[in-house]
Amino acid sequence: MQKTISFLGIICILISCKWIPPIHSFDQLEPLLCKHVGSPSRIDTTLKKEFQRYNIVSYHFDNMPEVTFEHLVDFLTKAYEAKPVYDSRDRFRSAHFIPLRDGSGAYKIQLEEWISLKDGKRHLGFCVIDIDDEIIPPLQVF
Repeated sequence: MQKTISFLGIICILISCKWIPPIHSFDQLEPLLCKHVGSPSRIDTTLKKEFQRYNIVSYHFDNMPEVTFEHLVDFLTKAYEAKPVYDSRDRFRSAHFIPLRDGSGAYKIQLEEWISLKDGKRHLGFCVIDIDDEIIPPLQVF
């Protein structure tokens, strides 16, 4: 009986380590991402301009073979409690998470994996597209 209780305790600890809490604000994304997936190899922020209608924050996992497309889909599905919409073409696949109902504003996540035609390397990453300037407030000009 004692061994059974100890075994069940270990199982509960292992399950709780894999559990991903839901994300309720954009500030929670990066710490959870680092904990459950790994630190991105690069993070970029592109601000809205004339030719680009939205602010975008991009997370890249290009040189990280241990991080897979499926792993990121699983993480984002659990963290945002959203079902992805998939797209796939030759040397390219993507998953879009629309809409996100986390109360932090209007944005969506676009996850992409592709093979470069130039060098044949795999590229993997996702971007958070800020639809209503909720994540990055617009710059004020004085």
